[in-house]
Amino acid sequence: MEGQIRERDRSVALVLGAMVLEGGLASPALRRRAVHAVRLWQAGKIDAMVLSGAERWHAPSEAAVMAVICRAGGVPEQALMLEEAARDTAENLALSRVLLEQRGEAGRVIVVTDAFHGPRVRMIARRLGMQVEVSSPPEPHMSLRGATRQYGREGGAILREWWRSLRAARHI
Repeated sequence: MEGQIRERDRSVALVLGAMVLEGGLASPALRRRAVHAVRLWQAGKIDAMVLSGAERWHAPSEAAVMAVICRAGGVPEQALMLEEAARDTAENLALSRVLLEQRGEAGRVIVVTDAFHGPRVRMIARRLGMQVEVSSPPEPHMSLRGATRQYGREGGAILREWWRSLRAARHI
């Protein structure tokens, strides 16, 4: 039946959090990711969303701020799952995986994050035994300084993740 999704075809977006600004406002990265997830929903590419991210810099949690954006975009409450404990990318994936398994939603997982973050997400997912796809919103315009800082930071994080993977492999 066209328009209906069979159980084996179910797709869930795992939307990774980013900074919440003072006053509970979404940072540009948080807004960009949430809006991209809404677009995936509207296009019928996903059936549910896990919004992942704790309260870190300012209240409320990253997940709660994304939920407001998703609801405003027409995503129904029953399609939203909030994971509000994760404080970094590895926790986003690990804690969301547990939530998805508990709810029987561990089908196809599409991680929504910025493109520069995708390679590290894939590395962590692989280490956790997860098969994921990454879907990214259009990259924002960044100055050379901003891009250098962002990609440099991510490069260092990839090296740390590679080291963790090596250490984990030795303990198997």
